[in-house]
This record gives sequence, C-alpha cells and structure tokens, in this order.
Amino acid sequence: MATAVMPLPTRVLLASSHFLRSVFTSVGGWVFLAVIVGGLVALRKWTKTTGRVQWDAFRLRIRSSGRSCGRLRWGDLPGRSAL
Repeated sequence: MATAVMPLPTRVLLASSHFLRSVFTSVGGWVFLAVIVGGLVALRKWTKTTGRVQWDAFRLRIRSSGRSCGRLRWGDLPGRSAL
C-alpha cells in the first residue's frame, strides 16, 4: 500500500514546530533566546546614543542598494526605451 505524501507547507510547519519544541525545551534554547533579546536591546541602545551616525550611514547604504536592485528587477533603467 502506498503512503500519502503531505503537502510541502504542512511538512515545513511540522518541521519548524518540531525544531522549536526541541530547542526551547532545553536550557540552551532559553539561553539562545536571552542572547538574541539582549543583543537587540544593546543594538537599540547603541543606535540611540554613540552609534547613531554609523547606523544612519548603514541604513542609507542599504536603501540605495535596495533601490538599485528594485530598478534592475523591474527594468526601470534609463535608456530602456532605446532597446
């Protein structure tokens, strides 16, 4: 008898659920979560004080490259009508 294969979204949901249950039922998972939250709090504090200039420069750099990639993806480049 053939076994039925579950749809991909169902398999992804089950796998992620299993992963999260296995990680957060151990002490290491909670330590990992605390490190992530602590890092985000530290990043926020740094961007509000001494790292403001570096953070703004980084955000500007990311936005300009994002606009360039978007323009390339949608074909909104100068000279396109000449082709």
